[in-house]
Amino acid sequence: GMESPNLVKSPNKGKGADRIMEVRLYAILKEKKISQKQLAEQIGISEHSMCNKMKGRVPFLYREVVKICRILDIENPLTVFETEK
Repeated sequence: GMESPNLVKSPNKGKGADRIMEVRLYAILKEKKISQKQLAEQIGISEHSMCNKMKGRVPFLYREVVKICRILDIENPLTVFETEK
């Protein structure tokens, strides 16, 4: 469904930022041996929704970023996620 507020966005639609986020997330998932589906389940969204968010089609919510960082041991979200102040 439509989730809001969208606190975390990629400011550079179609300028490569989304792709960078996707590549970085995939690399971390691979390293941790966690599937996209498992991560989606752990943060409480569908695999389809996770796919759209990783590709930057739909922004991650702030709380999702917090959970992902905790699960994947990401110390600084800015190294993975593009955020908009």
